[in-house]
Amino acid sequence: NKAIPENVFLCPGGSGPQTSFPQQQQAAIVATIRKSLDQSPDKWKILCDTDGDQGFSDYTKIAHMLCDRCVIPLKTNVNDFSNRCIPMLEELYLLQQQGQARSQVQLIVWNEVDVYKNTASPVSG
Repeated sequence: NKAIPENVFLCPGGSGPQTSFPQQQQAAIVATIRKSLDQSPDKWKILCDTDGDQGFSDYTKIAHMLCDRCVIPLKTNVNDFSNRCIPMLEELYLLQQQGQARSQVQLIVWNEVDVYKNTASPVSG
C-alpha cells in the first residue's frame, strides 16, 4: 500500500482461526521481539490492534504483554460498552494481576461517530 509511510510496518491479524500459545511461549515471543527492538539502532513505537471484539485470544495477550499503553476504540452504543469494552478491561486487569500484561489503558476514543455540522451537540447527559 503506497499510502503507508516507509517507517510503518504492519503485521495484520484477523478474526479467523488462531493459534494457541502456552503462557511460557507467549513470554518467549514477547522477549524475542523486545530484544530485537532493544538491539536496533532505531527508536521504535509499537502499536497493536487487538481483537477485543473477537474475544481475548493469545495474540491479544501477546500484544498486551508487548505494549506499554493501549487505546480502546468504543462505539457510541451500550452494547459495545457492555459486551466488548467491559469484558476486555476485566481480562486486561486479570492479566496485569498475574504479571502477564504490561499495557495500561491510556485513552478510550469514540469510534464510528458521525459528525453533524461540525459543532457541539446541544444534547447533554
